[in-house]
Amino acid sequence: MFHRLAGATALTLALSGPILAQTASNPVVFPVGTTGTQLEGSISGQDVADFTLTARQGQTLIVKMVTDNPSGYFNIYGPGSVPGEDEPLHSGSSAGLDASLEMPSDGTYLIRTFQSQEGGNADGVANYTLSVSVDGDAPDAGADATVTAEGPDLWQVAGAGAGLNIRSEPTQAAEVLARVENGTSLRNRGCKPVGETSWCEVETTSGTPVSGWAANSYLRAPTEPVEADPPPASPAVSAQPPAASPARVEAGDAPPASPAIRADKPAPKPAQAEAPAEMQGELPCSVAMGAPTQNCAFTASRGADGAVTVTIDWPEGGQRELRFADGAPAPREGMTSERRGALTVINIGDERYEIPDELLNGG
Repeated sequence: MFHRLAGATALTLALSGPILAQTASNPVVFPVGTTGTQLEGSISGQDVADFTLTARQGQTLIVKMVTDNPSGYFNIYGPGSVPGEDEPLHSGSSAGLDASLEMPSDGTYLIRTFQSQEGGNADGVANYTLSVSVDGDAPDAGADATVTAEGPDLWQVAGAGAGLNIRSEPTQAAEVLARVENGTSLRNRGCKPVGETSWCEVETTSGTPVSGWAANSYLRAPTEPVEADPPPASPAVSAQPPAASPARVEAGDAPPASPAIRADKPAPKPAQAEAPAEMQGELPCSVAMGAPTQNCAFTASRGADGAVTVTIDWPEGGQRELRFADGAPAPREGMTSERRGALTVINIGDERYEIPDELLNGG
């Protein structure tokens, strides 16, 4: 059975219309090419409205509120903080309706709009406009980082699945110059950190030399002496021209190793007879460090055992595939996840995806 969601409205925040108070978190989606947006909403009595967005350590989150009711306020909570249990980073009732905060860590931040106890009665209504923007890039050594001559003279590729990409620059967004197989020897020109990933400058040792950058997590010191000119069994393979549709993320592009963390709780399952075998739509995503959240097209396929595979298309080409079992993300190297209201938030290196429960449960 083919089931298509009605555009992005089922999964993402519709910025053009007013937002009513609700218990689920609304992901803040910046229009493509911008770093800010405006949200209009209304809260009544003791209701609240929550909004989430991702930011990197060192970036500046700017939030301003204009309301027709002096009892209307907003608070900002850091990653992992729970309103009512943890102190906010910014308290509107004491610090005012204009916040400019340097983010203390990477993660998902929550903005909660509410009315004060004095004004939040059964008849009280506060209409508001919330301006939200993120300024600045996260601190990153990037191209200015020092290349250190660490490691052996020759690396050996290991654990790269279908192969390890050699890129023109130390970033997953750079052009693929060649792809080499596991077991291939590469000359070590030095390594440096870029964001959360360690990249090594390498050169192939057979055929026409290819020089570029490869993820350090797939490079190992050989266990036995390796000749500088290895046998033809593992030559560098020239990258194929890009296909008409985005290429799926290769194992060689995976972020640095870190423990996989499962969401605290899986997405709750609704009471329904049968979930659709396939869904399509859009969901909030960010695929580069410091990039604003935007909409990414997805296709979700459900297996006979109920496991869900979500394939997300990147705006500039490329894909990310995520798998879920019993409503929780399947652990994988370099991934962390957390529950935010009715969302499962996935972080993989510089990538971030907000997966709504309705996608995992079929609506």
